[in-house]
Amino acid sequence: MIKYLVKLVSNEKYADDLLQGSLFMNAAGYFHYLEKGQGDECEAGISSEVKIYKGSRFPIYCMYIIEEGDIFNKNTLIINQECINKLQCQNGWAVVIPYHKFEYLLETCQLETNGYALYWGKVDYRRKTFSDTKRYLSGNGIDNVFIKNPNYSYQKEFRIVLPQNCKIEPFKEYIDGDYVEVLSEKSYKPVICRFKNELCHIAEKYSLNGIKMDGKYAYLQISNKLVAL
Repeated sequence: MIKYLVKLVSNEKYADDLLQGSLFMNAAGYFHYLEKGQGDECEAGISSEVKIYKGSRFPIYCMYIIEEGDIFNKNTLIINQECINKLQCQNGWAVVIPYHKFEYLLETCQLETNGYALYWGKVDYRRKTFSDTKRYLSGNGIDNVFIKNPNYSYQKEFRIVLPQNCKIEPFKEYIDGDYVEVLSEKSYKPVICRFKNELCHIAEKYSLNGIKMDGKYAYLQISNKLVAL
């Protein structure tokens, strides 16, 4: 059972943006161009063998899942240190939100999405089968965005997906004596969705600088107030 969601960020401003109710969502395709750990060239792929995508322009928002077994002494959250390291958040920040509070906001349409439907849930870490690929070919591009290679299972990801295509602006680069249009992470224009109210009454931010880490796990102690929510 999910107890908390944690947003790991490298910059305190990003933590404050979430507390103020803003979700900064990048297209799935944006992550094709980032280095491994932060990025995944197979995001929104319909196959584990071939780079064919569906829904790669859909904005996504990712958070780390804390389940009952990841909590020690009621207020210490155990986070996979590999996730913190790969996201380069060792000196960053964590925003912690009780899951049932966050889910209630999503279920009651408190997130403004310009009329688009909203999808959310756990990411399933497994390889896509041939039958998956056939199903995704005729699908709406949602289901395959919730499947990731098991190599990324350390991310323990809860994901929000908005089926609204992000804008793409290719840029020109001088290659072999000519200017050609190319794509990069900068080509995908992010979408910002906002909750109707700030989240600071149900969420708290914590500095990750100096918290206990043993090489495998990080131990984040949260306030009793947050535990009681």
